[in-house]
Amino acid sequence: VFVTVGTTTFPALIAAVLNTATQLLLATHGYTHMVIQAGRSLADLMPISTDMPLAVTAYDYKPSLASDMERADLIISHAGAGCMIEALRSGRHPRSGDVIVVVNDQLMDNHQDELARALHGLNYLVSCLPGELSDAIHMIHTIDLAPFPAQDVTRFPQLLQQTI
Repeated sequence: VFVTVGTTTFPALIAAVLNTATQLLLATHGYTHMVIQAGRSLADLMPISTDMPLAVTAYDYKPSLASDMERADLIISHAGAGCMIEALRSGRHPRSGDVIVVVNDQLMDNHQDELARALHGLNYLVSCLPGELSDAIHMIHTIDLAPFPAQDVTRFPQLLQQTI
């Protein structure tokens, strides 16, 4: 399992993934390891308990999350647009049925919620609030999600050409 909170802090997401019930639920689905990209929350995590059902490691930042996403069987991400799209396009599996996006409902305008709901509505991922993570984990293992479309790098130049 790979968890990313982005560049800022998201204490509610960190608390949700480290919750014993969440850890046990993930273990019942066969997960054994969790890697957390904790951003500025890293200091709050230390030391990480060794009594967790999953083996948990954490770091603050890396230049790229691609390798962690590609190795993960499940990605639990904050709802930043870039991270959601990167998770859906990470190329781990033929379908995108392994991405859960957790919306930070403490943000002022909660702009992340709109895109997360739209991608959930299109059946590309499962979105939830931090307190709903267990339900989202159950859901991700019981529904069939649509494959996320491949990036079409020709589309923007075509639109630009039509406009000019």
